[in-house]
Amino acid sequence: MGKLIIDGNKVYEIDEECLEKKRHKEQEERKREWEQKWERNRKEKNSREKNRKGTRGISRNNFL
Repeated sequence: MGKLIIDGNKVYEIDEECLEKKRHKEQEERKREWEQKWERNRKEKNSREKNRKGTRGISRNNFL
């Protein structure tokens, strides 16, 4: 049985199982968003490093 909330003449029952499922779903969504953002940042960092390495190599070859 869930919690009961009495508001004047009104009584509400809170379905705790439903709330727990909702919290879990929201937590999983935040985790998924964080993982996507982390992966995107990792790819951008790798791309910048490759570009930097490529630019340096070309510059050195031009001066030799």
